[in-house]
Amino acid sequence: MKTIKEQKTDFQDFIDGIPDYLETIERLLNVTDLTFSSEEIDSVRVFYETAWKDPVKLGLSKEELAQAFCAYAGEAFIHHCRGNWELSKLKTDEAYGTPIILNWSNAGKPTARISPWVWRKLIERGQLREKLSDKVLQTTRRRTGS
Repeated sequence: MKTIKEQKTDFQDFIDGIPDYLETIERLLNVTDLTFSSEEIDSVRVFYETAWKDPVKLGLSKEELAQAFCAYAGEAFIHHCRGNWELSKLKTDEAYGTPIILNWSNAGKPTARISPWVWRKLIERGQLREKLSDKVLQTTRRRTGS
């Protein structure tokens, strides 16, 4: 298990790398600008589902592909729902030691943590039953009351 100092360093490296990770997704999808549309979000999920076992074919390590996916999924969520990246410090949380998204509700109401790392693990296990865009858009509807 990583120390808190290592987790904080990894977290800051991730945050600093988000622009590069998003460029990686643009390159992999062969697009010039990301829109975070529901179709694009679902395309990224399908792409990750098919590529995560052997990302070397793409010129990436598993870690690089995972980071790019998580950065994209998190930024898509923030695009639609607001919020900010924070390091999960709760040891009983499945997302412990990874970046999560907090503070995404209206009017400062408490919110659940959003974890692209958990989404990624569910995809890898074949356990994410709904579209990734539905996770983001359902949360958007709950946040706005629509």
